[in-house]
Amino acid sequence: MRIVSLYPAATEMVALLGLADQLVGISHECDFPPSIKSLPQVTRCTIPAHACSSEIDAAVREKMSAGEPLYEIDAQLLQQLQPDLILTQSLCKVCAVDHSSIERSLGNLSNATKIIALQPTGFEAVLNDIQLIAAATNSQPRGQLVLESLRARIQHVEQTVAKASYRPRVVMLEWLDPLFSSGHWTPELIRMAGALELLGREHELSRTITREDVIAADPDLLIVACCGYTTERTLTDVESVQLLDQLADT
Repeated sequence: MRIVSLYPAATEMVALLGLADQLVGISHECDFPPSIKSLPQVTRCTIPAHACSSEIDAAVREKMSAGEPLYEIDAQLLQQLQPDLILTQSLCKVCAVDHSSIERSLGNLSNATKIIALQPTGFEAVLNDIQLIAAATNSQPRGQLVLESLRARIQHVEQTVAKASYRPRVVMLEWLDPLFSSGHWTPELIRMAGALELLGREHELSRTITREDVIAADPDLLIVACCGYTTERTLTDVESVQLLDQLADT
């Protein structure tokens, strides 16, 4: 099977199922496992990568308001790759190419290519997506083994942290300027790890919050995980918005 993944999480799921060798194309953001980095990149972002957090947020809002795409597809390359299966997501318009754009880019191949748009709003749905991809690739036995292994690891973590007397109070940020809380499955992961997310809401969208919200929450631990950023880029933006300095002064 020839698979094109336009969603980093789906790319990792394909690899987890032992199907990395069936990937023939990826998005510009797919970077794991390292073995897939040399594959052709079918998409590119229309927003400059060097822009700061506030500039990216403003550009995204402007493009979405104007109905302009955040991502462009190399239609010629996509057609040359002749994929049997394309994986994307439909949960967040900011995070991946939409279904209709993919169909248009496929041209005459649209009827022969299956498109799966993942839409997980919670952690269990993420696990179900592994089953969905396994079924689409005739890899159900491998998918079952993967899920059993993951559930065993989850159970081990939950049983271990249940013994702890201390439960950290956490705020996790998915963006810095403006500030965005965590959402969807992330608060679940924090709970499963033995902590309490103070501002993020399980199974709900991440949302804009203020510095005052973070200060009022008074977390024991502040986690910053900017969507689509590397650790190095996140640290750069943490310094530029001076969030930690402001929190330290309260």
